Order: sequence, then structure tokens, then C-alpha cells
Amino acid sequence: MLSAISQQMADYLIENKVIVPEDKPIYIYGIEQVILIGINICTTLILGMFFNKLLASLIFMMAYIPLRSYAGGYHAKTRIRCYLFSVGMLIVCFMGIDLLGKSQGIGNLLLCIALGIIVTLVPVQDTNKPLSLNEKRVFKKIALIILSLLLVMMIMFRILGNQEIVITLKVVIISVGVMVTLGQIKNYIGVRQTD
Repeated sequence: MLSAISQQMADYLIENKVIVPEDKPIYIYGIEQVILIGINICTTLILGMFFNKLLASLIFMMAYIPLRSYAGGYHAKTRIRCYLFSVGMLIVCFMGIDLLGKSQGIGNLLLCIALGIIVTLVPVQDTNKPLSLNEKRVFKKIALIILSLLLVMMIMFRILGNQEIVITLKVVIISVGVMVTLGQIKNYIGVRQTD
């Protein structure tokens, strides 16, 4: 269905001479990505409203997307699996915000573990998108800069007394740590199966 919609939109752009036919595959891919991003944003906001965490859902997206983009980690094999995994992860994260709000010690322990994982392992590449040595260095540097900014923001919002944002940022870092770990495990299993 997504492919058919993207195809129709690309055909419309060609008919109206907005794009040239040679660029059609690129535009189909781009349109699919925009639609998927829109679906994911809407899902995150709907879940945020359902869990009474609209602000947290906005903060989560703004922090998670850039960090995860450069840290890498687990990727599902199909779009539907990716979407379902993302929905499940969001539900766990929104529930985790409440749980970590009640237990600072556990939250801080999980944060320290996640920080260690992220600093040590990033970037974790996907087998479908290997990174060059230079890309690995650049991605690691950017991921660590983003991580540092998130930690500074956590300190700043703790001083300002906004515990919900502090806990949300903590959950972002923990969830990226989990995704990095899962990606590393998936890559390890994949290498062992090819040996």
C-alpha cells in the first residue's frame, strides 16, 4: 500500500513536470520515507496522549532520533516489524518514565550501564548498511556529542526542577543503550551463522 501511494505521487509529479522520469525511483523512496516518518511521529504523539505523556513524547522524539541515528543499533528486517517493535518500545519507555520517577536508584544504575554501553560500542552498524572506518569515527564523535548535550540538558532541567524531562532524557539514553546492545548481539549472531 505504501509503495502504491508513493508510486502514484511520483507519477503525479512526473505528469506535472515537477520531476523527470529518470529520478522517479529516488522520489518513490523519499516519499515512502516521509510517509513512514509521519506515521511514526503520529503514533508517538497518540501513545504520548494515551499515557498522558504528550510533553514526554515530544522530548523523547527530539532526543532519541538524533542519538539513535548516529549510535546505530538494532534494525528489524521489515518495515512492519520495525513499526511494531517501535510501538512496543515506546509503550515500555512511557511506562518506564513512571517507574523511574518512583525509583531514582534503579534509574541512575540503568543510566550508568547505558552510558557505558553507548560510549564503548557506538556506532553499531547494520549488516545492510556497513560503515567505512572514517564514517565510524565521525558517527561515534557525533553520537558522543549528542549524548553529552543530553547529559547537560538533564543537569539543567534537574536544577530547574523539571523532573519529567530529566526522567524522559534518562529513558532515551537507556533505550538507545538497549538498542545498541540488541544491534551488537544481532551482528554477533549474524557473523557466527556465516562462519
